[in-house]
Amino acid sequence: MFSNHREIELKVLSSKIYTIAWSNSGTMLAAGDYEGKVRIWKPESTKESFELVKNNSHVTKLCWSPTNEEHLAVATFDKILNIFNVSKKAPVNVFHTFGGNINMSWSPDGKYLAVGNRDDCLTIYNLQTGATLSHTKFNFEINEMCWDNSVSEFFLATGKGPILVFKFPEMTQLRELSGHITNCYSIDMDPSVS
Repeated sequence: MFSNHREIELKVLSSKIYTIAWSNSGTMLAAGDYEGKVRIWKPESTKESFELVKNNSHVTKLCWSPTNEEHLAVATFDKILNIFNVSKKAPVNVFHTFGGNINMSWSPDGKYLAVGNRDDCLTIYNLQTGATLSHTKFNFEINEMCWDNSVSEFFLATGKGPILVFKFPEMTQLRELSGHITNCYSIDMDPSVS
């Protein structure tokens, strides 16, 4: 599988890296650090990078738009969610969230962004209108989240172990998928499955 790979050494940030994310095409790599910096590399064309932004708080999650290669969502612990146009190095949208952001997921159609915070609140933003679509406080730990590829179901990993499945956009719970007896931290959807 990796017999034809080549190693590229990239200049890292000066602080502890909290999150990394590859663009959907695999041509850009973003890294966010404890000091609030976001740096972008284009590893195939150059080892050089550029600093996208310096935030006031540490970067907790990065997420590339599935429909626009230039848009990167940056969640920080100080209740800010920025969407940047990477080539212009400028914000496209800024959201003031309800708590210290820890997880984030972009819907496959690029229309919604879900953010989970340290207070176990889940907020979903409609990116076309800029409005909050839903805001839910859970009485247990919530972790990563994702949509199915048709954007009709929403999946949420929990600290209880099960994965909760919701009908989207109504956010009514459809079922609970059990398979873990302890925390489930990560979840993702196979993009080839419809």
